Amino acid sequence: MKQEKWLKTHTKSLIGKTVAITGATGGIGTQLCHIFAKLDANLILINRNLERSNKLKLELEKLYPNINIEIYKTDLEKIEDVKTTAEALRHKQIDILILNAGAYKIKRKTTSLGFDNLFQINFISQYFLVKKLIKNLKQSEIKKVVAVGSIAHEYSSINLSDIDFSSVKSDSKTYGNAKRFLMFSLFELLKKQNIDFAVAHPGITPTNITQNYSKTINAIIKYPMKAIFMKPEKACISIIEGVFEAQDYGTWVGPKHFNIWGAPKVSKLKTFSEAESKQIYDIAEKIYTKIKTETKEI
Repeated sequence: MKQEKWLKTHTKSLIGKTVAITGATGGIGTQLCHIFAKLDANLILINRNLERSNKLKLELEKLYPNINIEIYKTDLEKIEDVKTTAEALRHKQIDILILNAGAYKIKRKTTSLGFDNLFQINFISQYFLVKKLIKNLKQSEIKKVVAVGSIAHEYSSINLSDIDFSSVKSDSKTYGNAKRFLMFSLFELLKKQNIDFAVAHPGITPTNITQNYSKTINAIIKYPMKAIFMKPEKACISIIEGVFEAQDYGTWVGPKHFNIWGAPKVSKLKTFSEAESKQIYDIAEKIYTKIKTETKEI
């Protein structure tokens, strides 16, 4: 697949539009920002690392002098950060929201909300952002939310006695559970809100999400991953497909060959059921209510 040719065929100008993106400074996030900038979109970067955000901003402004970029320092592990950002964005134009942030191999702990930090970063905080930005999105002609999913969600199933998998030692299962909650809850929420939603998975690609592996593990997997899996600039194409093409309820878009290589293809989520999706949505709404009740609401 030739990326430039694919982009010319499958995208259109976003001049005058604004894309908000979580996790913009990772491998895939950075590539997405470059693509959106090339399509003349303005950007809102929602990131934990301010230094990387400023570096990316300067890089993009040098290449695209007319672009407008705003940065909101947000640690998704801290709900007060998320609330502050949501309030700051309340009156901003947002046409497209990309939920790209993800954490995997990090030190596990319980957050101030009482949830596993992997569950909060990958699901709770980003669901909260979507809820708070629904009014912004509804004012746009585009009204698009894209959640970056993962094949890791296939390794989990809902556990009502341990919804955040805090007792599960496997990071991959806990991460997959959080992705499952994000994907399935948003199918229901955004269907009710009449906002276009897509789940896009990039396959497997070497990105900053593996930065917390030990040096030994990184040394072992670094070069095999680069040789076998798609680079971030190609892996992000599935997410771009999710932006520009409407996706049906209960589907996702990702690499067509074994969910790892090739051009993006839309397919039914074999793991998806409407009953579970509604169940997860109900849990998400209860957590959202808990946040509003037990923390200082902005």
